[in-house]
Amino acid sequence: MLVSGLTDWGGPVLPTPAQAREMGFANRDDLYNTRERIAAAIGAGEPLSVQDWTRALKATELAYAEERDMWTTIQGFTRAHWSNVPDALRSKVPILPAVSRLWSGP
Repeated sequence: MLVSGLTDWGGPVLPTPAQAREMGFANRDDLYNTRERIAAAIGAGEPLSVQDWTRALKATELAYAEERDMWTTIQGFTRAHWSNVPDALRSKVPILPAVSRLWSGP
């Protein structure tokens, strides 16, 4: 899911400059230039910095939110399959403390 969440930006989903910054990238060009490296590292099981894990998770969360109705068509499986995956990822992926607080809910 993290690889798809990164690589969908610039494909099915086009980010605004504000979304790119919210994901932790300097701008859209930084997102486009960095996403493939992060996605390839995740796919290969290579280590990533906490900043890159945070970018991957935030990019995936935003892509999932943008594509929610199309996610199952694009990625396969059912909505029920994907609905709990973002929460599971948040509990397993090391992310920056400030972002963790934002996602922890009430």
